[in-house]
Amino acid sequence: MSKADRCKSICIASIDGKPVAIGAIKTKTSTDFTDTKADLPQLEKEFSWELGYLYTDPDFQRSKNSSEYCSNINPSFWK
Repeated sequence: MSKADRCKSICIASIDGKPVAIGAIKTKTSTDFTDTKADLPQLEKEFSWELGYLYTDPDFQRSKNSSEYCSNINPSFWK
C-alpha cells in the first residue's frame, strides 16, 4: 500500500493550473505521542488521523499555500 492509499484525503493546490502545494489527511503516527516526542501517550487513542505530507514547491514558498490548505479543512474530515 502506498502513502497515498493510506490517506483519507489529499489536496493539491494549484496556481494558474500549475500544482504548487500538496497536503493530506493521513493515518496518525502513533510514535509521535511517545515520551521521546510529544510525551502525550494518554492522547494517542483519541486520534485516528493527522495532517501530513505538506510540501510546497520552493518557487511558491512563503506564499501561504499550506496555511490556506490547513485553515480550510472541513472539520468532518477528522471524524
